[in-house]
Formats: sequence, structure tokens, C-alpha cells
Amino acid sequence: MKISIITPVYNEEENLDVFYERIKETFKTLSKTLTQPIEEEIIFIDDGSTDLSFQKIKGLAKIDKNIKGISLSKNHGSHTAISAGLSKATGDATIIIAADLQDPPELIVEFVKKWREGAQIVWGKRAKYEKSLLRACVNKIFYTLVKNLAIKTYPSTGTGSFCLIDRKIYQNLNRHLEHNRVTFGLIAYQGYKQDYVEYDRFKRERGSSGWDISKLIKAGLDTFLSFSYFPVRFMSIIGIITFAISTLGIIYTLWIWLAVGVKVPGWTTIIILMCIFNGLQFLMLGILGEYLWRVSDEVKCRPLYFIQDVTEENLN
Repeated sequence: MKISIITPVYNEEENLDVFYERIKETFKTLSKTLTQPIEEEIIFIDDGSTDLSFQKIKGLAKIDKNIKGISLSKNHGSHTAISAGLSKATGDATIIIAADLQDPPELIVEFVKKWREGAQIVWGKRAKYEKSLLRACVNKIFYTLVKNLAIKTYPSTGTGSFCLIDRKIYQNLNRHLEHNRVTFGLIAYQGYKQDYVEYDRFKRERGSSGWDISKLIKAGLDTFLSFSYFPVRFMSIIGIITFAISTLGIIYTLWIWLAVGVKVPGWTTIIILMCIFNGLQFLMLGILGEYLWRVSDEVKCRPLYFIQDVTEENLN
């Protein structure tokens, strides 16, 4: 049995040694709990780091033949980096985990246990994690909306970048070529048997997160625009409601003018309605623009990523 570890890396020079040690200890524990030999594969994907992360990966690869390293030409985003790693994976199951140590590698033992019991997807389900109250509330709302409006099988507490997937799952993922991808949405979208391992997410001790507000917003938009008809349906519903209100307004205005004989000054009303309807029009144009932008990205058929360097020639 072979287990692959896929780890996207962006400026994680300070964490890599500790992460590697904890992964190796986890594999030792895993070997003791299984009756059959276990083969390991650790694939690091450097996503355009500006520090010495890839040099560190190269150093680890020299002392451990099970380590493979890929350096991308620029920062393509963690979801694309994960896709690059999955395209090179050879394990019977693959575990996706970040190198920041906020997700405990020791839980991999539980993941493998759930997988051997029949689950083809095992999510790391966050019970709680240390963040600001505002961020926690935003996350809760976002994941609830994703579960209810986009991906029904997505954990309501989110998954971050921690899960185990069967070989069949990641081979299916390798067939997806879309550029504005949400990897964990694509995993849940496949509909295979799922299970969960609940855990507390830890505070980052070294380095800083590469997920700024703009990347979080884009990931949120990609999730809804890729997996939900809600934005388009929302525009249709607003259009119907607006048309109905406008029709009632016209009927009412004609009635008080023709039947009652009252002239409606209505200057303020007209200005307010113009502002509302113009705002709605621009909102709808913006949503359509988001869809068109993504369609434009796909029809260009550009490569998903470019490789700068590798630790083995066969990874090119």
C-alpha cells in the first residue's frame, strides 16, 4: 500500500524541517498500526516562493528518496499547486495537507483508518481554530452558504486544505482542466463516499499566511460561480420582482391620474427608483462579467501552470 502526501508550499522555509519530521513520525506510527507494508511518497510543490523554500526541499530530497519537489515559475495559487502535485502522485490514496502545521499531520493515521474502512474521501473537519471573532463569523456564514447553495456535501465548518482522497478521486481530478478551480469543491462534487475526522486547527507559529483578502474573495467567488446556479437565478428572481413592482407602479400611477385626477409630483420617487434600478443593473452586469471572464479563461486553453525546477527529471 502506498500513501502520497501532497503539500503546496509558499514561503514556508521556517516550517519545512518541522513539518517533514512530523510527517516521518506519522508514517512510523502508521506502519505500526497496519498489518501490511506501507510505502510513502511526499510531494512538495513550491508555488513561486520568494524565500529559500525550494532549496530546503532540494536538501530534504537528497536525504530522503521518497521526497519529490516541484517548483512552479510563479505564484499560481495553492489550488493550482495542488493540481500540479496530484498529476505526479502514484499512491493508492493521497493526502493533501499544508506545510504551515496548522493542520496536525498526526491525524493522517485516523484518515487512513477511515479510508481502509471504506471512505473514498476523508475530510479534516475543523471543530474550532484560533482566529478573530469577525473572521470566525465570516467563515461560518461562508461555509453555510456553500453547503446550502453550492456543494451540498461540503462540511459546514470548512476543510481548508486537509483531506485524504482515494486514487480514483485524484485521477478524476487530473481530468479537470478548468483554471479558476476550487480543488476541494471538485473533490466534493464527485459524490463518492465521504467521512470526517474532527480536529482543532492550531494557530500558525512560524511565517505568515499567503491568503490575503483578495485571494479569499476570489476563492469565494470561484466556489459559487463554479458550483452554483444561485447567482444567475438571483438575477432572474430580482428581474421578475423588479418587473412586477414596475408594472404595479405604472398601473397605480395611471389610475390616480386617469380615475382620481391627481397629478403625481414624484420627483424624489423617480430619483430613488432610478438609483435602485441602475444599481441592480450594474450588479447584474458585474455577475455576468464574472462568468464571462471565467469563460474567456477557459477558451484560451492556456497551460494550468509552468514548472521552473524539479528534484527529479521525470517530474517535468
